[in-house]
Amino acid sequence: DGLNIKKSSEALIFWEKTVNVGYEDRNFQEATQKEESFTLLNLNVQSITNKRDLLSEFLLQEIVAIACITEHWLAAGNTNTFNLRGYEVARCYTRTNSTHAGVMILTAVGTTFEPVDMIEKLSVDRHIEMCLAKSLAPENAINLDESKRIFNDVPVVGSGAMMLFEVTEEEIIAEVSRMKPRTSRDIYGFSVILLKRIITTIVPPLCVLVN
Repeated sequence: DGLNIKKSSEALIFWEKTVNVGYEDRNFQEATQKEESFTLLNLNVQSITNKRDLLSEFLLQEIVAIACITEHWLAAGNTNTFNLRGYEVARCYTRTNSTHAGVMILTAVGTTFEPVDMIEKLSVDRHIEMCLAKSLAPENAINLDESKRIFNDVPVVGSGAMMLFEVTEEEIIAEVSRMKPRTSRDIYGFSVILLKRIITTIVPPLCVLVN
């Protein structure tokens, strides 16, 4: 009966992974090995308001830097109830019209990550469920370029996985901005197209976190 049960569309689907990434400089000028680690959590939740206590209990048992929650069906005015012990609501937004779904980002108190503001408008306008956060400290950045302190947590719809990308805020916003607005019924197609654009025009994923 916990947060890790996946039985049907009414159950929670979650990915939790501590990422240890070691890789070489993509320029191959020097085979520089770097390794960083952090833990992120992606939750796709039905009726999150009924699972607040479960979420709080689960987070207390884990060491999670950021929890990105999508499809939470939560009114913006109720987000203060999710300032759980040790966590705070860093960003929350829902649709401005009759369509469903939204995104809520919980960050551990004292975290060095913060949400990227522009994604809220792009996500609502284009009906895409995406959490984007940036590192505020070089030691937490999983990259070789000091200017690219971004990780993009994008669930791969229907595949039970999500991808982690080394991109800048400007790059991801530019790609989303070029795409035409779609209706909520096109969320699946929009997500697939966006992932393909990121992979082919910006950079391949650093890693794929498989459920």
